[in-house]
Amino acid sequence: MAAGGALPGASGALIDFTTSSSSGTPRYETGESIQVFFQPSDPADALLDDPFELWGGPAMAGIIGAVFSLFAWFLWRIGRDEKTQA
Repeated sequence: MAAGGALPGASGALIDFTTSSSSGTPRYETGESIQVFFQPSDPADALLDDPFELWGGPAMAGIIGAVFSLFAWFLWRIGRDEKTQA
């Protein structure tokens, strides 16, 4: 379930938003105060002050990149070892 909320806009009207990250269980209780980051020019594109919300995407991309790099390194080592034995 994705978290969301409402922010006051420039005109004072509330702007609803929903985060892009989600989990099976809610991280926050209804009515709980949390820190929110947003650009005044685009308040609907808000981020919660939460480690996974801020760094989850880059961390996952880094882990996937490391796995692919490790796999490529193993393939390179296998190819290099076969050339030296031939």
